[in-house]
Amino acid sequence: MKKITLIIIVFFGTSQLFFSTYIFRGITETIATKTEGYKAIRSQFVSFFSSDILNDLKSSVNKKSENKDIPPSETQTDFENHLLKNSLNLGISNCPSDFSIDTDPDSCDAIVNYTVPTTDILGGSMVLVSGFGSGNLFPLGETEVIYEERDADDNILGTCSFTVTVVDSVAPILIGVPADTTVECDAIPALPTVTATDNCDTTLSVDFTEISNTVVDGVGTIVRQWSITDNGGNTTTETQTISVVDSTAPALIGVPADITVECDAIPALPTVTATDNCDTTLSVDFTETSNTVVDGVGTIVRQWSITDNAGNTTTETQTINVVDGTAPELVGVPADTTVECDAIPALPTVTATDNCDTTLSVNYTEISNTVVDGVGTIVRQWSITDNGGNTTTQTQTITVVDGTAPELVGVPADITVECDAIPAPATVTATDNCDTTLSVNYSETSNSVVDGVGTIVRQWSITDNGGNTTTETQTITVVDNTAPELVGVPADITVECDAIPAPATVTATDNCDTTLSVNYTET
Repeated sequence: MKKITLIIIVFFGTSQLFFSTYIFRGITETIATKTEGYKAIRSQFVSFFSSDILNDLKSSVNKKSENKDIPPSETQTDFENHLLKNSLNLGISNCPSDFSIDTDPDSCDAIVNYTVPTTDILGGSMVLVSGFGSGNLFPLGETEVIYEERDADDNILGTCSFTVTVVDSVAPILIGVPADTTVECDAIPALPTVTATDNCDTTLSVDFTEISNTVVDGVGTIVRQWSITDNGGNTTTETQTISVVDSTAPALIGVPADITVECDAIPALPTVTATDNCDTTLSVDFTETSNTVVDGVGTIVRQWSITDNAGNTTTETQTINVVDGTAPELVGVPADTTVECDAIPALPTVTATDNCDTTLSVNYTEISNTVVDGVGTIVRQWSITDNGGNTTTQTQTITVVDGTAPELVGVPADITVECDAIPAPATVTATDNCDTTLSVNYSETSNSVVDGVGTIVRQWSITDNGGNTTTETQTITVVDNTAPELVGVPADITVECDAIPAPATVTATDNCDTTLSVNYTET
């Protein structure tokens, strides 16, 4: 079987459209060519396969001309002569069919070997006019190889053409895809830079997809996939499986160290937090596991714990040793003082505070009192003992003195009176800031009254047990400003001459004078 190429020469006139049909055992090839404004000679190749060229080829030619100026016989004759000539020289052998070949290793082209077509024409030769010869380097893709069969006069007698397709079937290579690994949840590796190389494609772009991620609460798997497709449609895909685990316990932050404190200095509960390499929603649990503090002495054990979502637990404790080394304080004990005996202060209300004990009871004692007749000292003592056995004692010394004289009550003021109105001595009493058994002394220190005129001086005195004396006096001025009165003077009367009464006995009274003598005169 030979592949035959016929060279058909077709003549055209101005504005002529010519159709030629060649029939080869039922195979029809149609040629249509058009030129405008000039004559042209066009060459058209028609290829077919034949095992018996002379019997397969038929000289039946159909033509059609739209230009009536060109006789059909002229065109027909030229064509048949040319066809006849070529029909006698169709001796091309071993014309390859179209074929494909893979690129050479690590290359984007290929050394192509093929059977070079030969000619059976005496004196003829095969000339490569397009493409590359056998054994040469062919580029990627399609290359049309054309050989012309020529005679000794270099006339083209036939053509052998076939297409060599160099195919890139080598997949690109991914570089940098990491191996499968197992990591802690806080050590998930960053996305690496993955590149690719290819035997042909130099503009590769790697595609990345995280095809699955089942990590929940720090445990699970991540599957990463990289893929690359070159221009030839060859694809390479690689994956990395990252197994994520959480084997690290969380860490507590802020748990205080063990301490020893006074009972009033027990620290407040601190704020303890936690961190974890995986879990971000941590909640710290607190428990006071023991508290033996009684009356301000004992121990407190505090415990904090944290469990992450993977079940890893961390527990820390603080032991607080509570002691009471501080004595209670008395509140309200007065300072030492010196007072009058009537100003001895009342017993104050003394309380106590303690850093531990809240049920304190203050004890009071008057440890001495030497006050006699309003003079002496009083020593008062208060004491308090807390539940820890710490005792505080305070005293107040009151020095009692009597520097105040007693007071007389009821001493009358100085007065002037008639001699018959001299008042009786008043009842005078006394008061004292200290002495309650006072006795008032009275004396009439002078009396110059004669015949109802003169002065009387009265004196009262009082001395308390402290020797303080008070003396007061009253002066009474006695006067006689009232005339005596006659008693028995008869009233005026009219009588007969023989009835004139004898003089009456007339007496007299006086508010002061008791030795009156009435004088009678008949005037």
